[in-house]
Amino acid sequence: QYDETHKEDEKRLLTPLGREQAAMTGKRLGQMIRGVNEEFGPCKVKVVRVSNLARAKETADIIYDNMDLGNFDGEMVERADPDPLLNEGRPCHHIPGGKARPSVVERTDEHHPRIEEAFNKYFHRAPVPEMPPSATESK
Repeated sequence: QYDETHKEDEKRLLTPLGREQAAMTGKRLGQMIRGVNEEFGPCKVKVVRVSNLARAKETADIIYDNMDLGNFDGEMVERADPDPLLNEGRPCHHIPGGKARPSVVERTDEHHPRIEEAFNKYFHRAPVPEMPPSATESK
């Protein structure tokens, strides 16, 4: 949770509850990375990524500090620099969408290219395989 009473990003910081939630998340992620028990062994996490928004950076700092990986025998978890491509925004229009205010359409159109760039940077999109002709198709 964060303070939504301000318009300026630098003032939209976590509330005490938001900081508590981030700390708990960090502790749990640290347990998962180290391995909870023999049945649930270590998770491979290579990097913590974060957007450039003030509350996201604050959250990531708290999570990272609470993962308690100082004595961890596994691979080090990197803390990446903030990436503005990951800033929040509306990625696409809702379909079916009904009527949308022009300002919503403009914001969506404005944010879509950046969000698509972030997706392409951090996720692998497998190519769509060609499907063999169906057995029901006539030859």
